[in-house]
Amino acid sequence: MRVLLLCVSLVLLLVSQASASTISVGIQSNGSSCQQGFNDGAVADGVCSSNGSGTYDDWGATSSASGGTSSNLVGIGSTSTGLAIDAAVAADDGGADVGQGGDRWIKRNVSYSILLTVDVDSPAQSWTIDLTQSALGLYALRGDGSATAVGTQNNGVGRLSDISVSVNGNPYNVDVTANSYANNPSNNGSASQQFSGSRGDLGVLAGTGDASFGVTVSFSLEALSRDGCTGSICSSASGGEEAATLFGAENVTDQGVDDYSTWGRSIGPDGYNATWKLNVTNIPEPTTLALLGVGLVGLAVGGRRRASR
Repeated sequence: MRVLLLCVSLVLLLVSQASASTISVGIQSNGSSCQQGFNDGAVADGVCSSNGSGTYDDWGATSSASGGTSSNLVGIGSTSTGLAIDAAVAADDGGADVGQGGDRWIKRNVSYSILLTVDVDSPAQSWTIDLTQSALGLYALRGDGSATAVGTQNNGVGRLSDISVSVNGNPYNVDVTANSYANNPSNNGSASQQFSGSRGDLGVLAGTGDASFGVTVSFSLEALSRDGCTGSICSSASGGEEAATLFGAENVTDQGVDDYSTWGRSIGPDGYNATWKLNVTNIPEPTTLALLGVGLVGLAVGGRRRASR
């Protein structure tokens, strides 16, 4: 009987001491920067955001990133953690700048360095990691003039570059594609064009025991507001159209074009989102020892039955 109680106690002790396998994503550094100018692609000196009179010459940009830790996996199985990056740019060239070369252009270069950490139960425990990525956002324009904006989106105001992702030095980039857009029939109307991209990859990383890896994510957002141009989402000759690229963030200027409520959208689904799934593929050492304890219990019970005959 004493042997039986000892074995049961051993099993309970081993099970209670089993620790959790975790995967975490932490933001190491923010290498983002801004460029601004008075023509498409022309860089000007100065700060990354500015507010003018409240009716024109407003532009701004913002971005942020957040990661997390998951620690709910004991033994074999899967658990996951997420990474999110939100950003926005907006620009407005008011009609008062007509004839003064008053185009407003801004570009936000978004770049984050991330540390991916795996902490498993046992040094002998093997695992793999799957990566799922998605991007969703909106090119947006709201006119505040009286003339008509014409042309095609190819000359458009809002742009997002494809998302460059490097995991431990290997590329897992996300291609971003624009969907059909709503034209701006008059300069006091609005126009928008959704863009999106996604990909999923199995086994982007694999290893045994604890490990850490470097990840980088980078892309660029642009907004251009002009006195006059040929583009469905750009200003007419009367000037003054407000342009933005919305990617999970808003309120970078006081003009309102970057406010999601203007477009009947919610911030939540937009932005860059990645899910890192940790798959533990073998039985961790504490569980193996617990099974051994169960075997000892069986042997003890069998021995007592034979002794009692």
